[in-house]
Amino acid sequence: MSELYVEVHLDSSSEPIKYDTALAVFEKGSFICVSFEKGENEVYTDKYPIMNVFRVRNTYTGKHLTN
Repeated sequence: MSELYVEVHLDSSSEPIKYDTALAVFEKGSFICVSFEKGENEVYTDKYPIMNVFRVRNTYTGKHLTN
């Protein structure tokens, strides 16, 4: 399975929040959600209000994004 690299750019910060090995990124209601594994058999989901998100970038190649 390919790794999913995700960057969440918020309106209020100059640097993106980065996920090197996310499991999924999706929209649920008024949130952008990023699911990721932390530890063994522990899956977490970070949720960001869409109104605070400037941009979401992702790649399925496992390689980091470049500007």
